[in-house]
Amino acid sequence: MRNKPPKQVTFTARAKVTRGSEALKATTALHHKMLATSIACLGKGEKAGALEKDLKEKYDINRRMARAVISEAEGMRSAAVEGAAARLVGAEERLWRLEKRIKQVRKKGECRQLRGLQRRLEKLRSQKEHDEALANGLVQPSICLGGKKLAKQRHAVKSEEELVSWREQWHLARQSQAFFPGERDRSSGNNECKLHLGDGSKETQIGRASCR
Repeated sequence: MRNKPPKQVTFTARAKVTRGSEALKATTALHHKMLATSIACLGKGEKAGALEKDLKEKYDINRRMARAVISEAEGMRSAAVEGAAARLVGAEERLWRLEKRIKQVRKKGECRQLRGLQRRLEKLRSQKEHDEALANGLVQPSICLGGKKLAKQRHAVKSEEELVSWREQWHLARQSQAFFPGERDRSSGNNECKLHLGDGSKETQIGRASCR
């Protein structure tokens, strides 16, 4: 019986690469640089057309790839603004309920609980003011590539070994993925990145990807 040929998959949208060979690691690192540059330039008010030209000249990429990175950066900024607008829904009611509870606790004389509620009230008011400024376009959205949770863990590092471990996690989180816009007339990706699936054997079970 003849062996079936390996299945060929054609990506027509986006191929997401999450770890792989040295070529993929270099590609994800390059993607991180382009994304960080795009976010910073958009935050300074640079227009998408001028930014596209800068990315093409600085990183030697084509127009399609430059537009994909800029679109991703704009999406991340828009998501931050939409998140702020969503948090504002019901914020006044939450403040009112918390202020009412503080009055009740103050009457009972529970000082320890009162201090905690007051800190919570200050934090909620500060968050509301920031969200209002962000939703109204008065401040630029803050984007943390790698995640704010992991970034805050840096302050808890005490030893050199823990610092080295944190840096490895930080770099991996910031450079662990890249997005490539697919092309209808290109099999398995596009001109920049192609995914080749194996035939199911042990040697090619994971598959491989090649980037240029």
